[in-house]
Amino acid sequence: MENLKIGTRVILTDDARDYTYKDMNWKNEMLIITHAHADDQGMGKIYSFDSLDSDKEITCSLYGYELEEL
Repeated sequence: MENLKIGTRVILTDDARDYTYKDMNWKNEMLIITHAHADDQGMGKIYSFDSLDSDKEITCSLYGYELEEL
């Protein structure tokens, strides 16, 4: 998913949850986009989040292709 807007609710895709972020304690939570910025690697926008399910800190940013909009 590309061009998601701030405030959009998302979850990780199955692949992102099961492989890339499998060790993260927030991998199954609903997230809300708080920031979006351009990636200088040419992979699209990078998104930052807060969790809607807990107060766990999300310390990494994700690409749109790792997300499913709710």
